[in-house]
Amino acid sequence: MNFEALNKISYGLYLITTHYEGENYGFIGNAIMQVTSDPLQIIIASNKENYSTEKITRSQKVGIVVIGEHVKREFIAQFGYKSSKNINKFEGYTIQYSPLKMPIITENMCAWYDAEVITEFDAGTHILYLCKLQNGDFIDQNEPPLTYDYYRNVFKLKSPKTAPTYFDPKLKNLSAPKNEVYVCGVCGYEYHPSLGDQDHQIAPGTPFEDLPDHWKCPLCDKEKSVFHKK
Repeated sequence: MNFEALNKISYGLYLITTHYEGENYGFIGNAIMQVTSDPLQIIIASNKENYSTEKITRSQKVGIVVIGEHVKREFIAQFGYKSSKNINKFEGYTIQYSPLKMPIITENMCAWYDAEVITEFDAGTHILYLCKLQNGDFIDQNEPPLTYDYYRNVFKLKSPKTAPTYFDPKLKNLSAPKNEVYVCGVCGYEYHPSLGDQDHQIAPGTPFEDLPDHWKCPLCDKEKSVFHKK
């Protein structure tokens, strides 16, 4: 199986949210699909390890926000690589609520919807939620949606381990190109010596080996030890 061929399946990126017992939960998902138009139904895949999955099962409601291309990396880091079990992911963001009381973030977003869960299916590592859409509207019609292809090729990021599109590199049996770029094994952030790291005052031209021991990934805040040579 050539796992790279699966990258030709097109995906968008979405903020999936829910509200349960007074708290907001959310994560970034890429496995959403409209399955019928009458009634208007979608399917959402959510990894069982996502803390938000349990909350969706309990609340039986979801909010969906189509993420735009101009979204900031900090947003991807917050909702894609951190857990609602440990932090309030929505802290620092302006939140609006849909008619179903689902939390919606609008900055650099394209559109929003809310839906009620009709039923759920056990798909091994994931739960599939069949949902009936109730409400929705544009946020910014001029904001292009963030595709998964753009996420990989422009943001230079990879699937988190909870994503349906994640594959263990050991299974791919692929050899990485040999150069001086180092890649975070958690979020896929690439450290380019020619660019340095402005967020941590690392000057352009600094080799990865010369980064201080306390340096951490600018995106997911993991230690230097999780990086590998690309």
